[in-house]
Amino acid sequence: MKVPIRGLLATILAGGGLFWVWWSFSHHLAGSKSPRPSHIAPSATVTSVLGNVAFDTTPTALTVKDDIERTVNRAREQLGIFTQSESEQIPRIDDLLAVFGQSFEDTIAPDFDARCEMMRQRGDSWEKDRRQGERDRWMTQNELTRNARYALNDLEIRMLFKKGKRIASTPEEEGFATLVSHPAAGRMPIPEDAEKGHLDVVEIRLPMEKTQVEAAGRSGKRPVLIGYQYAWNTKRKEWTPWAICIYSDPNDIHYAIYF
Repeated sequence: MKVPIRGLLATILAGGGLFWVWWSFSHHLAGSKSPRPSHIAPSATVTSVLGNVAFDTTPTALTVKDDIERTVNRAREQLGIFTQSESEQIPRIDDLLAVFGQSFEDTIAPDFDARCEMMRQRGDSWEKDRRQGERDRWMTQNELTRNARYALNDLEIRMLFKKGKRIASTPEEEGFATLVSHPAAGRMPIPEDAEKGHLDVVEIRLPMEKTQVEAAGRSGKRPVLIGYQYAWNTKRKEWTPWAICIYSDPNDIHYAIYF
């Protein structure tokens, strides 16, 4: 899997190091010559979205399958509302929901083998042995969100790119810090660059409670938004895993979530 510089350095942090370098990249301070303030005042959007999250779902080993099914059904409802209100035609909604369901399960009930099968079905170019080589790293990262609390009722659908043109607000405009993970370059049959690839990219986003990076001096759990992003593959006529984005308060530090 490919994790851009923010995700890569966050992974290194799990072993404890390069904290200040990672901070400068993850909080969009590259090129700034002034010292980083001890506290960054969150934007009105960040405060509004993350300040009073009503977590309504707490998965357990007994409920997680039903919780995933309810979440997929909620996404189905929101997709219906989105297509009516935005006049956006989203092809193969059932296919989008199927791949989202597996991605979401991989977050709150990680199953590496099921994840590999989903990736294989979506055109993963890696051989089985190579996929197995990432098992330990993938499980270490994704176990951090097993049974994480989330706000089902706040799930939303966004069109990020339409034919390569950015439609949704950028994280910088909203004021979020972001941590993004993509599949490794060339692994999936989809361009990495949405603009150059003229991609349609849909995001299914919802609030979740997530553990911070202890090695960076942050402890406890904090609310974030998790955005599951899928690109429409015009050749295969299906939705391809494109990125998972964590949107957080700029004062928080988190581990990446992998496809």
